[in-house]
Amino acid sequence: MNTTTFHSEKSWIDALILWSIHGNELSGSLAIERFIENIRTQAIQILSGSVTLISHCNPEAIKQKTRFIEDNLNRCFYEWQDIASYEGELARQIMPAFEGKSHLLDLHSTSGPSIPFLFSERRNFEIAEKLGVPHVVVGWNDLGATSIAWDTENYMNKKGGWGFTFEAGNHDSPDGTENAYQVLLNFFANLGIIDTSYFQSLPGEKTFIEMTSVYTCKTGEFEFKLEQLENFSPLKAGTLIGIDGDEEIRAESDCTLVMPSLRKINKGEDAFFIAKLIN
Repeated sequence: MNTTTFHSEKSWIDALILWSIHGNELSGSLAIERFIENIRTQAIQILSGSVTLISHCNPEAIKQKTRFIEDNLNRCFYEWQDIASYEGELARQIMPAFEGKSHLLDLHSTSGPSIPFLFSERRNFEIAEKLGVPHVVVGWNDLGATSIAWDTENYMNKKGGWGFTFEAGNHDSPDGTENAYQVLLNFFANLGIIDTSYFQSLPGEKTFIEMTSVYTCKTGEFEFKLEQLENFSPLKAGTLIGIDGDEEIRAESDCTLVMPSLRKINKGEDAFFIAKLIN
């Protein structure tokens, strides 16, 4: 892991930025490196507060170009965990960095085709609306599913701070790094850490989506049956989404498909999420 911290002389917000919680999500790397270089050359100045940036959070997974080695690192963030795995130990090393921080932005990308979007809980919605990301997804924590618990965003929220996760598009998107960099600037500008002139909204019509359920693989033999697996695809009630072993999985009502996983899905892992559009 690489940790870089910048302080201003003016006490204000202390922000934490994470990248490479998953080793095959690379868009945040160049974004963070570009920001660090601009601070060091004084092309951008920290006006107030402090910024801590942790990159290469999962170094072995980065080397192997895979999501994780033993456990999903983004399911390991809780103070009483004693997970005996590579990622369990990494989480224990990263968690102290949350102390004293008030705001978190965790940079990610998706396995399947997707527009950029932001995860936020409802309590953080006032900030989320101001970060220049037109597509905002809420309700992750409200799902209450053990398969998706203990991620970085909700670890920050449970400590009383404000946590956000930005998905910069799919892993291979040519715009991923630029998206991640701009949202990084928007995050800092909105918090008063850098000048507001750096703020620029990403293109797109504002869309707010509420997650309503997660489908967890039962057999380790899940297979999608949809012709289109793009994030935020609309589904009609009764649509065959996939087959889990011998069981057909269908949409129970008109809904929106969120983050269908295109990798091999093991038993007990999330395969996809269901959501609805909200005003």
